[in-house]
Amino acid sequence: MKTTQILLACIFTLLVSGCASLTPEKGGFVSNSLCSVSIGDCVNPAIKEQSDDIISILTGKPVAFVKTRLGLPNRRNELASGAKTWVYFDHSKGMTAKSCKVSLSIRDNMIERVNVSTSNKSFASFLSEGCERIRKEIG
Repeated sequence: MKTTQILLACIFTLLVSGCASLTPEKGGFVSNSLCSVSIGDCVNPAIKEQSDDIISILTGKPVAFVKTRLGLPNRRNELASGAKTWVYFDHSKGMTAKSCKVSLSIRDNMIERVNVSTSNKSFASFLSEGCERIRKEIG
């Protein structure tokens, strides 16, 4: 009986938090069952709109802007359609160590889309925003 009550409480919590949804943009209940660990990350990152200064600064800028500010990318890929993807990495060390990856989608020498992803390297990493070097160079 206790197990059933715990399971129902978990399902109710997921439904209330928005993690358990049958709509495609939410990913469905099964793929989001891990949302209970991190309620804020329920939406698929490919669909979720990010709000970051890096995104607002770089979106719509010409490639020359990025080249002069950040230099050539750490990784690049050219697609058959003529689009390019450039990836910049920024890793910080110390107690607030964080790993940062900024991906740019480029078409006709203009930045169409920017994606910023960070990951914590230590417990105290949540204190820093990440991508400090990139933020400083483009700001």
